[in-house]
Formats: sequence, C-alpha cells, structure tokens
Amino acid sequence: MIDKGKNIENMTVELWIQKSTESYQLGKHEDEMICYDEALKIAKNNVEIKEILFDKILGLEALGRYEEAIENCNKILELTEEDEDTSFLWSSRESFLIAIGKYHEAVELKQNEAYKFFQKGLYDESVSWYNLVEHLLQYLKDEYNTDLFQKYVGFYMMRSCAKLYLGDTNGADEDVEKCKKITG
Repeated sequence: MIDKGKNIENMTVELWIQKSTESYQLGKHEDEMICYDEALKIAKNNVEIKEILFDKILGLEALGRYEEAIENCNKILELTEEDEDTSFLWSSRESFLIAIGKYHEAVELKQNEAYKFFQKGLYDESVSWYNLVEHLLQYLKDEYNTDLFQKYVGFYMMRSCAKLYLGDTNGADEDVEKCKKITG
C-alpha cells in the first residue's frame, strides 16, 4: 500500500506519476490508481489532467474496471479540443462497453461519430466510421450471436447518402440493397 505519510505535501505530479509507474511494474494496480488520484488532485492544467487520466484508463483496464475506464474516457473527451485526435478514446470506450455487455451503446457510439462527420460534410470520414459500425455489428453477430442489424439498419441508408456525396453510386446502391435485404 502506498505510504502517503509525512512527505505528501512535497509530492509533485511527476513524483506521483513515477510512483504509479513503479506500482504498475510491481503489479500493484490498486496502488497505481491511488497515485493517479493523488496526481489528479494537484494537476495544474488540462494537458496534465488528460495525460494522467489516459494512464489511469490503462490501469483500470488491467483491473477490469471498465465502467470507471469509460468515465475517465468521458472526462478526457470533455477536456479535448475539437481538432485533437480522439480515435483511441472512442475505440477504448467501445471496447469497454462490449466488455460489460453494453453492445447497443457501443454501436450507437460509433454511429453517432459517423453522423457527426456526415453533418460536417466530411463524407470520407463518415463512410469510414459507418464501415466501423458495420464491422462492429458483424463482430457482435458472430461473437455473441446477437443480430443488431435489424435495429441499426438506418446506418446503411446514412452510409449510402455519404457514398452518393462522394460519387460512389455503386457503393450507395449496395447499401440500399443491404437495407432492403434486412428489412425484407
């Protein structure tokens, strides 16, 4: 257990992070979490906070504490500028949601991101995210015998529209056909 005795007032963010690394290397993940929490208490800016939370997410994952990991992903996303790359966080949240059996939320998370790109006119990115939605739905169907395609058939229509904007009429037609097949 971490000794927070006499010298706690002299601890810096860097020292707490160093202690968290030492705890991690020793396999003492609960101590690692304590160190991150202490570092967060004295972090001075969003950059430090995001770095600490990011490291903490990895530790929480090692402990199987996925709901807390999701909360930390959300905290980082709240602190993140719109132009920063957050793909790892979105991917992590999706994985954590699947790990705790929240398949619908994982699919909706990806679908919402795809739609945000669509709304911005970023159709290549939108199609890429919709492809990830399709991949996730297929994975869930194969892995968990869960057919979510029926509920999320609309993503094919949105991806079809994005493909049309990109001039991919064949791809758009394929998505419409997939939609028809699912809805009968």
